Amino acid sequence: MSRYFFNLRDESGSLQEDPEGQEFSDLASAEENAMASAKEILAEELLHGKPLRTGLAFEIFDENRNLVLRFPFALAAERAGPSP
Repeated sequence: MSRYFFNLRDESGSLQEDPEGQEFSDLASAEENAMASAKEILAEELLHGKPLRTGLAFEIFDENRNLVLRFPFALAAERAGPSP
């Protein structure tokens, strides 16, 4: 298992860092989680009458704090996937 950190970058460039991270068996599993989490965040915002913020992105870092994947929320809005 490897630890991945899901930092959240907003449209203005501000970064909200994930101090704890989560363990996954591989990067593909971390990407699946990013998809589900992005869908959940987008759905919650829509349910509360907020506009769809597809400019958000997860910047996923490995346990050595190397950027391994950038996951734009626009992908979650465009692609089918498991429900949040």
